[in-house]
Amino acid sequence: MVDLPPEDRDALLDTLDAFLHHGGSADRAARVLHCHPNTVRYRLNRIRELTGRSLNEPLALAELATAAQAVRLNAGRS
Repeated sequence: MVDLPPEDRDALLDTLDAFLHHGGSADRAARVLHCHPNTVRYRLNRIRELTGRSLNEPLALAELATAAQAVRLNAGRS
């Protein structure tokens, strides 16, 4: 995901963040992101495809959340 253009990467990271902060609900994440729940599901599926990590597995989800935070922190340094 780090190799994606910034706007694509940011959309995926924002979606993952909203998903995590709203109890794993695509519907609630969509409301916060002002988009359709299917858009959230599409983006989450893209994250799965790009990382090989499933959002249904607790360890993989923890890895994704940690990696997303690291990417954001690193982007803040630039």
